[in-house]
Amino acid sequence: MGSKLTIRDADPLEYDNVSGLILTAYREYQHQMPCDDWTKYSTSMQDVRSRTVESELIVAVEGNVIVGSATFYPTYMKRVESRWPQEWTGVRLVAVRPDKRTRGIGKALIEECIDRSKKQDAMAIALHTTPLMTRAQQMYEALGFQRIPKYDFEPRADFVVMAYKMELD
Repeated sequence: MGSKLTIRDADPLEYDNVSGLILTAYREYQHQMPCDDWTKYSTSMQDVRSRTVESELIVAVEGNVIVGSATFYPTYMKRVESRWPQEWTGVRLVAVRPDKRTRGIGKALIEECIDRSKKQDAMAIALHTTPLMTRAQQMYEALGFQRIPKYDFEPRADFVVMAYKMELD
């Protein structure tokens, strides 16, 4: 992986940098979505500050460069956006710089979220992904996440956002 990878909470001074990283990481899906949907989604995902009232922003850093991030919803924070039961933790917006992919950074971020979930005695950890994100689905399944269609949702009639969950011991 080159420089040592460090996983830690983002400093508020890094939020703009992380916002840009998320947009860069997800931009590959822009042309697979209707323009209005992409505009709404990209605006929402870049708004890292508003999510910090109910989540922890985790970053992956190599040297002094942020190469990945994940938004983690702990059990102990009041939920507004998260759709999961309160005794579950949640993950959103796992993002890795495109030039740093396939190096285990996304996996390291998810493993950090799993570790945090276990420390909180969460019953499960859950996330949503889309049919467009096949690499992410493969990674989640390889880590032990299973589909839970009960928590799927449809932002539009022809598109399902798929729910995954990992039971924790």
